[in-house]
Amino acid sequence: MNPEESFSLRRLLAWLADDPLEAGEKYVRFQHELVEYVRRSGGHTVAEELTDEAFDRVDKRLAVSLLNEHYNSTEIADVPNLCRILADGAAKSLPGPGRRIWELLSPDDQSLVSEIAQAGTFDRHQRSRISEALNKMLSRRDFYRAEDFNSPAFQAEVNKNPKIKNIEAALTRGLPHLSQSEIEQFNRRLLEAAFPLLIKTNLADTPEAEKLARCKRYARNVLLEYQKEPQFFKPPITESGESKPEDAHEDTTQNNPYELIAEVEDEEEKRRLLAYLLECKRKYLSPRDSEIFDLYFTGIIIRSPDDEPLTDREIKEVRKTLAARYGAPPETIRTIAHRSKQAVSLCIERRIKAAD
Repeated sequence: MNPEESFSLRRLLAWLADDPLEAGEKYVRFQHELVEYVRRSGGHTVAEELTDEAFDRVDKRLAVSLLNEHYNSTEIADVPNLCRILADGAAKSLPGPGRRIWELLSPDDQSLVSEIAQAGTFDRHQRSRISEALNKMLSRRDFYRAEDFNSPAFQAEVNKNPKIKNIEAALTRGLPHLSQSEIEQFNRRLLEAAFPLLIKTNLADTPEAEKLARCKRYARNVLLEYQKEPQFFKPPITESGESKPEDAHEDTTQNNPYELIAEVEDEEEKRRLLAYLLECKRKYLSPRDSEIFDLYFTGIIIRSPDDEPLTDREIKEVRKTLAARYGAPPETIRTIAHRSKQAVSLCIERRIKAAD
């Protein structure tokens, strides 16, 4: 096991349980249940591989959750209902989390909330704007106001979730003494406790009773992807029973970040995007995965906008050497490259939104 894999497993085990022995036992039990779940759902021949992929995605998400408290748009489970509660809190002007959030929204965001509350529908752009508005709340040291967070319903949710009890610990310690990252954690847990059915819990704070269910959701998503595009996980089989060469696969995924940057005409913007790309690679990819990512999609290690990728033919030749270099099957190299692309693309997208 290399250092990256060892660290990854330790992070996953720490999420499963505080006690190492209990965590190991739980990991074995979860793995068995997920394998059986995938088999029953139609993934008979690849159940173990897809279970490993599901655990890998849980771990990757944990890495993000532990480093970043901000919401992505999919973590707002019921946008119209949340908007109705916020708009209703503003209309009644009664103490409560809804009223406090409304007071801190910009006029434009207030108009958007009212629009969604009245229409009951929304699009992806509007959902992203709602999550961005909530993310602005996370960094505010004045977000918490006792009169808005002392209702019986709120206290009941705090007492029900031991992780959210950190709210009380933070209040006892004193908000002025919290670091900025601790303030963001505190504010996110306030929102989760206030709207438990509308805002998803940070994966790092998943209650014990829900951890297996969360893992199963990842396993289900992996299985659905496999059933839709099995070649993404395993090379298609030829009539002779042999695997097709890795480069015979048609790449149906979205453009990689290098291609998107190459399409930008403004040189200053191109350099900015490349800086984001390099920053995201350092943050989310191991040295091995970073190298595979570069060589798989460009044929070279790109360090500046002036470094031109190789031709498609030359890139294919480089890909053929990757499997031999790392002693891994071609499909494994391809999976690593595309996982890395997804992680880096998401990071760049968030970096652009933060800068804008």
